[in-house]
Amino acid sequence: VIVQNQPAHQTCQIGSNTGSAGTTATNGIIVACNPNTYSLGGTISGLTKDGLILNNGTDQITIVANSTSYVFGGAVADGSSYGVTVLQNPTGQICTIPAFGQQGQTGRSSGLMGAAKIENILVVCVNG
Repeated sequence: VIVQNQPAHQTCQIGSNTGSAGTTATNGIIVACNPNTYSLGGTISGLTKDGLILNNGTDQITIVANSTSYVFGGAVADGSSYGVTVLQNPTGQICTIPAFGQQGQTGRSSGLMGAAKIENILVVCVNG
């Protein structure tokens, strides 16, 4: 038994695809399908100090000084919601995620994951 065509937005696998069919019906085939997952991240401008923590649900990442990009460790399933926020600012800096279309923002900080990775959510840090 094989999966000839994957369903949209999912990857399916056969639990056991070996053996032979006898003269009776075979009904012990297990097919497991899971939603495709994609990475979530973006770019950072102006970060000069350690201590920035970004959050997406239960997934948090700590960003070091002078970083210009980030990617969360956990992938987001196709069709699942995401929401990137600044959980903690570095000492002496204020970091924000501008609204779509503001300050060069081309990504949306929250929404539903589509069928591709998101790598364009901008985080802007300024001294303050």
